[in-house]
Amino acid sequence: MTQKSFSIPTIVHHKPSNQARVRIHDRDFYLGKYGSIESQERYRRILAEWLSTGQIPSTPAESKQAAPFAIDELILSYWKFAKGYYRKQGQPTSEQNLIRDSLKVLREHYGSTAVREFGPLRLKAVREAMVQMGWCRNEINKKVGRIRRCFRWGVENELVPPEVYQGLQAITGLRKGRCEAKESSPVLPLETEEINATLPHTSSQVRDMIRLQVLAGCRPGEIVSLHPCDVNRDQEVWEYRPQSHKTEHHGRERVIFFGPRAQGILTSYLDNRPAEAPCFSPAEAESQRMIELRKRRKTKVQPSQIDRSKQEPERKPGDGYTVDSYRRAIHRACDKAKIDRWSPNRLRHTRATDLRRQFGIEAAQTILGHAELSVTQVYAERDLNSARKIMSEVVVPEKRSFFLAFIKRGGECGFGGGAIAGQVNASLRSLRSRASCCHGQPIRAGPKAKSSFRMFAAAPAKTALIASPAKPLRKQRPRRWSDLRWPIFGSIALRRRRRFFWVRLRPRVLLPAK
Repeated sequence: MTQKSFSIPTIVHHKPSNQARVRIHDRDFYLGKYGSIESQERYRRILAEWLSTGQIPSTPAESKQAAPFAIDELILSYWKFAKGYYRKQGQPTSEQNLIRDSLKVLREHYGSTAVREFGPLRLKAVREAMVQMGWCRNEINKKVGRIRRCFRWGVENELVPPEVYQGLQAITGLRKGRCEAKESSPVLPLETEEINATLPHTSSQVRDMIRLQVLAGCRPGEIVSLHPCDVNRDQEVWEYRPQSHKTEHHGRERVIFFGPRAQGILTSYLDNRPAEAPCFSPAEAESQRMIELRKRRKTKVQPSQIDRSKQEPERKPGDGYTVDSYRRAIHRACDKAKIDRWSPNRLRHTRATDLRRQFGIEAAQTILGHAELSVTQVYAERDLNSARKIMSEVVVPEKRSFFLAFIKRGGECGFGGGAIAGQVNASLRSLRSRASCCHGQPIRAGPKAKSSFRMFAAAPAKTALIASPAKPLRKQRPRRWSDLRWPIFGSIALRRRRRFFWVRLRPRVLLPAK
């Protein structure tokens, strides 16, 4: 029997009533006037509830009167508050855009729904819609948290019943490996080759910003907001206290230190410049770019080409870089260099990893300005190259060469070297994991087995065995070689003049024997 294919129900036009209709599990849902915004909203809401729960959505009877307070009104009130609250130095922060994106999904699915009717299942339906949009798991959990924050603000201002917010608190975040949402890629430090390949394709301002950020380990927002008045040059190591930084609302102070190399880069940008002017200006970078183009010009400059600048251009370079313009400049340089794009925040991860490798995790925490050591561990990647170097210097016994000598000499003495070779190869994995000690002792054997162990004299210097023979076995032969126990601490049957000896082999040596 063939399995039915899964398809998303679509809206159809019910012509007798001129309504939009969707059928889910042989049940019709009428959404309102066909083509209206309300019908589209109800369709997205019903579809999201069905995809998140797998059950037929409930359709409570709607009152003819308008809801006392709809989610649309809550979103509008909260947005007015957020625009005034999430600002820094008169400019909106990035949190405003994140809140707007979160509330947009909520409004598209439940904008006309009454606030008191919004519960955990409907919030899970909104979260499922975010999963279908292709957002990563961490970002979805943060956006759901912003929606809950909106309802908490509504409770504070007596716009939302407290039990509604308490119900939304019961929803746990998406767990890694237990949901369909994709995982975000970790932010990794940059290789030196990637940075050096980008620098020739940037302006001198962006080039110095990259170098300065690598040396100081600061954030992109801190490097673009650098002013001469913010730098204290009284001491040997300069101190830079940004006028605004990421964690200032927590009451924390941020101090960035500039050493000799960073001072050499920054000196030309601090002198001959107003104290309140930005150190790095896109207008200066554009002016230098035009001068370089004029120098590379091969044809004669015509009178009309001397100055083609517009008096009031629609877009003109700003006085200072922003984080976005700084990132776009790096992306353009990466495209010219034909390498993968990278963002300036990865320079901070690069510096954190170097500091952790050279001076330890606590030094990296101090320079990066983290209050918690766990935050520094996120930025500073573990130096796996050091681990590889340590493991490469561990002395590994040359057992394979030893066993090859054993097979060669064993064949001459009639020991069945081919069969022994099969057992040797099967035991190599166990040999690498069990050999751990080294005493440099030579081979020792009993009087009856000394003549049988002359073959071990050609063993490498880094290998030695301690062999102790057991009682000779008369009229007993192993049926097949698989019957012979051949782990590292096992036994092997040796034939000498038609007599069998069980000889226990115990590898004990890793260092060269004296």
